Amino acid sequence: SQNDECDVCGGDGSTCSDVSVSFGTLTSDSVEILYTSSGSVSGFQFDVSGLNLTGASSDLEVSVGSSTVLGFKLFGDDLPAGSGTLATLTYDAITAESSSLSLGTDPFGNVDGAFTDGNGNLYASVSFGDDLVHGPADCAGAFGGDATEDNCGACDSDSSNDCVQDCNDEWGGTAWES
Repeated sequence: SQNDECDVCGGDGSTCSDVSVSFGTLTSDSVEILYTSSGSVSGFQFDVSGLNLTGASSDLEVSVGSSTVLGFKLFGDDLPAGSGTLATLTYDAITAESSSLSLGTDPFGNVDGAFTDGNGNLYASVSFGDDLVHGPADCAGAFGGDATEDNCGACDSDSSNDCVQDCNDEWGGTAWES
């Protein structure tokens, strides 16, 4: 007998369950990761691009390493079936025009992320929502930043220090009419 697409020996595909994961609220130093699941969640591993991750919190034990987020049930309950917050991630820098979620791959190109149900079985289908768009880098190199370069080459988001034209129409010049 062969395994079906749900990895059940001799199964007919009727036991497949799924999880969808998406970005929630983004602040200046954190982002929510939301989930919707047909069953409970006892563990997860996924990758996040475009953010320099510094930590995570969840109702499961959770840790981050580079771009990978790993969560598992050590004590307590699974995350319940339905919808909720999978984890809240903290970051100290936006590193790209957009961020995306994926199961990630190992150095050999094999998928290395997964989501597991309350029995420790892998979910047959994991889908990810839209990318989180931060915008292009500003003149200071901050993705989604609002710094602009004035006519004298100063790059910041403070318009009060922008240079002005003198009476000879020279930007930042010192000529004045007497």
